[in-house]
Amino acid sequence: MGPEEIQNLNEIKATAIENNILLKKLVRQGKIALWSKVGYFALIILITVGAFALIKPMMGSLLGAYAPDGIGASLKSFSSPGGLDGLRSLAE
Repeated sequence: MGPEEIQNLNEIKATAIENNILLKKLVRQGKIALWSKVGYFALIILITVGAFALIKPMMGSLLGAYAPDGIGASLKSFSSPGGLDGLRSLAE
């Protein structure tokens, strides 16, 4: 092997080392991006579940205020013929 071939091999080796370093950085950034997306969607799901858990008792109390026996009872009272007459007598 001549000195020119050795120089070419050294340049190829340096290029391979540089490429290896860049590929490791790309893989690392890909892993960070993946876990960031997982964390982002987990946070959205947790906020949604938390908001539902916070609002559910309020909705229960509001429905209880408007219909003492629940929303099913109010629907039954409107569907029965005497239900509307009973509501009219309460309003007078």
